[in-house]
Amino acid sequence: MKVRQILYSFLAASLLGACSDTDPSGNFSLNDCPQVAIRQLVGNDSVVVCNLDLIKDTLNILLSQLIDDFKIIKLDSKDEALVKSYFTHITDNYIGVYSGRMIPYKLFDKEGNFLRTIGSIGQGPNEYTLIYDSQIDEKNKRVYLLPWNTKQLLVYDFDGNNLPPVPLPTRIPKGIFQVDTDKGIVTIGILPFRYMENKSIIWQQDMKGNIIQETDATPFFAYDDFSNEVSNNQNTGQFDFYIFHWGAQEDSLYHYDKAANRLVPIFTIPFETEEIPKHDYIELPGHYIAEITTEVVGGTSMGGMNILVDKQTLKGCYFNLVNDFLGNMLITRPIFYFQDGKFTLNMDPGNLLDALETVLAKSANLPDAEIQKLTEFKNSISIDDNNYLLIGKLKQEAKKLTASTGTEAIPIQIKSTKETGTIDSTEQENPDLIYYTATLETWKSYFPAHNKYKDWDSKNAKQVLIGANIDKYGKPHDVKIIKSSGIKELDEEAMRLIQEAPIVPAKNKDGKNVEQTNWGIPVYFPPR
Repeated sequence: MKVRQILYSFLAASLLGACSDTDPSGNFSLNDCPQVAIRQLVGNDSVVVCNLDLIKDTLNILLSQLIDDFKIIKLDSKDEALVKSYFTHITDNYIGVYSGRMIPYKLFDKEGNFLRTIGSIGQGPNEYTLIYDSQIDEKNKRVYLLPWNTKQLLVYDFDGNNLPPVPLPTRIPKGIFQVDTDKGIVTIGILPFRYMENKSIIWQQDMKGNIIQETDATPFFAYDDFSNEVSNNQNTGQFDFYIFHWGAQEDSLYHYDKAANRLVPIFTIPFETEEIPKHDYIELPGHYIAEITTEVVGGTSMGGMNILVDKQTLKGCYFNLVNDFLGNMLITRPIFYFQDGKFTLNMDPGNLLDALETVLAKSANLPDAEIQKLTEFKNSISIDDNNYLLIGKLKQEAKKLTASTGTEAIPIQIKSTKETGTIDSTEQENPDLIYYTATLETWKSYFPAHNKYKDWDSKNAKQVLIGANIDKYGKPHDVKIIKSSGIKELDEEAMRLIQEAPIVPAKNKDGKNVEQTNWGIPVYFPPR
């Protein structure tokens, strides 16, 4: 499960906004993009290795091409049912939401009706302060909760009663798990810490804590740092495994081969740079997604560039994910919303209202019937409502993904509106919390007019990924190369272009310029 401690938000300008689809006809697809990866044999394992230098295109991908059965679920608005826009677990008939520190786990039915709180906050038996992963077992009417820094897996029935916890063979800083209740087997993967003497990174055990098999953690040790994360998305029926390193290093997305009792690498990106950017990988049934972080605020990763690679053709692109079910909203950080074969986005009602207002303000290209539907939906929402869930089932068969050139990805401003105990105080008090990221609004005219190499041979197209700190006046500082073109002159020109660019600074929720923010943008030769 994706369990990164981040603020999930729609940022008001995608860092990939400096790119556009390449075919005005609207028929350009991922199949028309170049092959950007190879299958490389590592020992006996075939690993998909993506080369950033080969990615040439940026596509707007419609959410409807990836999911079926899109639904909007309004969660029960009883006081005891209120949740935050945090981690949400959905099964066929139940919804579980855990909202962060000091807020207990809430169980709803599939229609959003509140059933009960599961467990309680505290340090006593069967209590917790912060949950890292969860599982709802419908067949056996069990809810499993794995807290941070724990030596036991908590177990409850659907009535909220405490059941005997599952003992763990070691204290787990952060972990992900899967319980097969019928077989009495628990599979656990962890973020291994040396000081806790975590000898295994992944293992299987019985319900009494006895290890059945385990995989050595030694090759996977990093710094003992709670800023690192471990995730498991289970979008393909596999127990996938990934460690996000805050102090970034080259790594891989894995499958746990239970029969062979080992982690099998399946996807990676060799950055081959002195400073490796923070990054994250997941898989969908037909694709790999990578996110390269270009924005860090207050110790929080705010995302950056999204990469999509087709598993079969190995063709790939940068991409923006567009929610065409709701007026073409831009879904920033899409890597966080695909879990257990579903798309799940948990939204505060105030944020959803802002999103719909922004969509309707730019609705000239939408059919009248869709505008009416969106308007009626917006008018039905109150800021006093509980959160809304936007959900859908991942298509299991890989389809041809066609770029939507006629669709504008509409960015959304986010602000907190619900004054309840579920609002994190840091969201209200931090003046440097970004709601509009820094952007180069004039990129379409700026690059062709100022790029010395605007006539560069398109058959040998190059790109440079540039990172910088942008101050409150829009002036870039510490401009650096995140990913080189391999040609010194182009790298230097890319840095010059950004150093002289008319950048609009990032803004906070009050519309005031943020003192300083990290930022990134691709520069293309020839310009796009």
